[in-house]
Amino acid sequence: MKPKPERFWSLKTRKSCLRMLLILLCGILLFSLLAAVISSSGMQVKISHLKIDARGAELDMDLYAPRGVSDTDQLPCVILAHGRGATKNVARGFAEELSRRGYVVLNVNAYGMGLSEQPARDEGGNGVDGFSFGNGPFGLYDAVNFARTLTYVDATRIALLGHSFGSSRSSATAVMDAGYYTLNDQLINILADTFGQSFTEAEIAQDADELAAQRLNADQMTYYEALRDETVETYNTRVNTIILTGASGGPAPAEVEVAGHTVTRECQVNVTVIAGMYDSLGPGATWLEDGTTTAMGEPYKKQDTWYAISTDGQTYTELGGLTDISTDDTPALAEALASRTARITCYNPESHSKQYFSSATNADAVRILEQAFGYNNGELADPATQPIDAAQNIWWLRAVCNLCAMLCMIAALFPLTGLLLSAPFFQSCRLPEGKPAAPAWGKAMGWVFSAAAVVITVVALYQANLGGPVWAGMQKRILPNVFRLVTTSAIADWFVVWLAGGSALLLAVKMLYTKRKTGQWGLARYNLRTPLKPFGKTLLIGVLCILFANMALVMIERLFNQDFRFWQMMFTEMKTEHWLVVALPYVVLFFVLYLVLGLAVNYGADDSRPEAREMICTVVINSLGVWGLCLFCYVMWFINWQGAAISDFTLSYSMLLFVPVTVYISRKMYKLTHGLWLGAFVNACLLAWSLVSSAGIADSYYGQGILSVLFGV
Repeated sequence: MKPKPERFWSLKTRKSCLRMLLILLCGILLFSLLAAVISSSGMQVKISHLKIDARGAELDMDLYAPRGVSDTDQLPCVILAHGRGATKNVARGFAEELSRRGYVVLNVNAYGMGLSEQPARDEGGNGVDGFSFGNGPFGLYDAVNFARTLTYVDATRIALLGHSFGSSRSSATAVMDAGYYTLNDQLINILADTFGQSFTEAEIAQDADELAAQRLNADQMTYYEALRDETVETYNTRVNTIILTGASGGPAPAEVEVAGHTVTRECQVNVTVIAGMYDSLGPGATWLEDGTTTAMGEPYKKQDTWYAISTDGQTYTELGGLTDISTDDTPALAEALASRTARITCYNPESHSKQYFSSATNADAVRILEQAFGYNNGELADPATQPIDAAQNIWWLRAVCNLCAMLCMIAALFPLTGLLLSAPFFQSCRLPEGKPAAPAWGKAMGWVFSAAAVVITVVALYQANLGGPVWAGMQKRILPNVFRLVTTSAIADWFVVWLAGGSALLLAVKMLYTKRKTGQWGLARYNLRTPLKPFGKTLLIGVLCILFANMALVMIERLFNQDFRFWQMMFTEMKTEHWLVVALPYVVLFFVLYLVLGLAVNYGADDSRPEAREMICTVVINSLGVWGLCLFCYVMWFINWQGAAISDFTLSYSMLLFVPVTVYISRKMYKLTHGLWLGAFVNACLLAWSLVSSAGIADSYYGQGILSVLFGV
């Protein structure tokens, strides 16, 4: 009788494991290469990874510039500001869509986020004393000053595009850079301070040049004109436009002194807002009956409509719709943009975190910048320019490639584990297999337990969304030097805590039921009493798996400037000290929790079913709660305009993918080792890595660590 041919995707032999590992490595490289081609717009955009040191700490950023650019070019520039609990790579879609339309783009990690260090004091004075992440530019102002040093950047056409806290940082940067004095205010102050002229409150609203011509002699006029030219040049090179997403409103009006008179002025920047209709995190948002929020105060302004605001911010003049008018046919819009008094709010049917994963928001940003800078794939005034339609987006193709590369990386952990287990040193990690047996309960109870698992998942995620950030504050007060991530990460933390607690209760019920039916607790087959030596070697396999994943990440970052990500689930580069100081406490916490979850996932699994069918059922049942809650909230957003339906799901989208992945890892690693330890450890490391690399630690000040100084990373 001929032996059964070996299955191509089998993990049972060293040869097949090696074959699978090589194929998956090729998949990582191929998908990352495709992502790089898309990111660079078919290799027409050069993407450079830069670090600048403006104040004793490295500011990490990506620079997107057209291939072959030179100092003879004068291109508009957009600087991107990610939000809290995120890093620059969430804004890649914006960077890719703007850069392929010819814009120079700087995608910047805020100080203390991603690979950016924290200076002793940032531009807003945040540092050791009086630290506040939400109060200042956090590196954005330094990035603006850097952009102005690029000889191919037109310093008169610099815009900021921020999301959530990135919008707040954009507003703070605009206030710091552009300020509140109009050009005429500054010229009036020159006449008052330099030439001793006095003015009534009515006169300061008059044209300064005309007043100078009336009051100054020839020599004074020559000096005034020199000062005027210098002032105009500086004024024109300040930030011109800010695009605020995931936020409501912009810089508030402020009082300034003009020739001794206190007057109210708007910030000297065009303020544009792109809001989500279901953005329940919008700060200070006022909800309207149609589900939109107002970003410009009462009386409510029309959405997707250009307005010109008066100098003191009290009066709005309607100009026309975003897609209905342009600077070519509406001189009033051209004048408003030139005088930095243009205002517009656009709304799209999406939630907070959807906005940095949104073609609609990208399209609105392109349309706004077309009017502000007269540019799209070339100067729009040039008849030869062929603008790229704002609605034509390709960034999502790169996102799909990043997802495929990430799935290949995760899948590669299994043949890697199979290879290691086949080595003599690790053979003791393959624990004795317990007696396979069908669950002690019948189909009816199986459905009951499955339904209970779904309910537990829903309750866990609901509770985490309900109080996560508040509990994070409590968590930090209890262990301030251990759990250091920003408070937005607490939603994932507490979801796992709640899920483990609920699963432990369900597991206890299952065990009692099994004991009643069979007279045994049913725990023997899970090898909970593993000897110390195999246990240590099993953890070593886990460490090697995470090292392999990091090596794969470093490879695609160095070769293609890509990482592993899909929306809010991501694995990207971290500093050495982030792993040892920040991530390690989370690994320990999650390891304990995933032991409970791993036992709950594997306890009573029906091994009598075909393996593929059993795996699909296990993954679906344990993921259905998070998928169902998201779907329910999404539907309810169209019905209830006052925020999320029953749960603020906006920071939980990563769980849509992370839950099925971790369930699969728990089940598959158990099948490979007949123990729970490896699956729990790998899941704990992956979750800690994802949170630390994506959420950042900028809620508190921390100085440069000796590990970063030692290793230079």
